[in-house]
Amino acid sequence: MRTTPTDGDAALSRHAADRMNQRRLSGAWVELVQQYGREVFARGAVFCFVGRKEVAEYAARADLTGVEGVHVLVARDGTVITVYRNRGFHPSRYRKPNYRTARLTKARRRGLRRWL
Repeated sequence: MRTTPTDGDAALSRHAADRMNQRRLSGAWVELVQQYGREVFARGAVFCFVGRKEVAEYAARADLTGVEGVHVLVARDGTVITVYRNRGFHPSRYRKPNYRTARLTKARRRGLRRWL
């Protein structure tokens, strides 16, 4: 994964830099999301995002109204993988399925009628 340095400490992958340009997101916004956003660890990476709760909570410190709905995906080594907007965040999408759900899904893929 090739990276490019940013103004802050985080390094951007080439993909993230392309997506930031395409989606008109600045490096300052990415840093705001990483600093004030909520973090969810899933699928081997960290999803940082700013929602309504964060905008209200940090209103006295920073103006996050323009950053609301911005998501930053960060790898374990701190490299920003991608950046996108999504106002409808559902934490359940990022959770690992439990054992029963995984078993049901596997059985359905094999075409079994009886799952348990």
